[in-house]
Amino acid sequence: MSSWARPRLGQGNKAQYQYSLRAVIVHSGGIHSGHYITYRKGPFGSKSANKWFYTSDPLRGGQQDAGIHAVLRKDVRHRFYIIVIIY
Repeated sequence: MSSWARPRLGQGNKAQYQYSLRAVIVHSGGIHSGHYITYRKGPFGSKSANKWFYTSDPLRGGQQDAGIHAVLRKDVRHRFYIIVIIY
């Protein structure tokens, strides 16, 4: 992992890093037109923190519940992770 992406820890600390997928962006349509949608997990600390949501503009469905299987079936353009430090 690059030093700029690694959290700074005290010397002698044996922490391990785990990445947690939090959101993905998907494009549908052609090269000159189309639509981007987001699949994301709920807010940290909430009851829906590990639940996936489909998010789009209101004309295309707004926000709806989505399962991880819906996320995995898509042609994902961008992935967003957080680093979880395990001591």
